[in-house]
Amino acid sequence: MLRYQQRDVNGSNETIVINNENTISYELTQLHPWTQYAVQLAAFNGVGRSNFTNVTVARTHESGTRVSLRIVVMKD
Repeated sequence: MLRYQQRDVNGSNETIVINNENTISYELTQLHPWTQYAVQLAAFNGVGRSNFTNVTVARTHESGTRVSLRIVVMKD
């Protein structure tokens, strides 16, 4: 599960549920240029959903279409 919000706006978070267990990356689209976004992740397994991660902040480029966050999925 991916949750993100513009840093300078108070209000609801956008939440994206990714149901494919093989997904190891995701690209946020339709973002505003030169804007900071706060991003958090949570994982699902047979027991349920984990807590959300600490907030990671990323800023879009001038086009507003790309924010790159590297997520590493580790399995026991």
